[in-house]
Amino acid sequence: MDVAVFRTLKSGWKEQVSAWRLQNQHEPLRRRDFAPLLDAAIKDRKMMIDLIHLNNLKTSCKRIT
Repeated sequence: MDVAVFRTLKSGWKEQVSAWRLQNQHEPLRRRDFAPLLDAAIKDRKMMIDLIHLNNLKTSCKRIT
């Protein structure tokens, strides 16, 4: 499950950083820019992450019964 969640988050992060770099071509990515980009990546991928958790929960419940 961790791999699926972090892979999803990583792809969202890459998209956010790419978009940021296009808008801010001559600026380096700074510490002050990190949190807003990470927040946008999490919000963008939240539905997918929730589905991964839900599917994992269903699989876990099937194993118990």
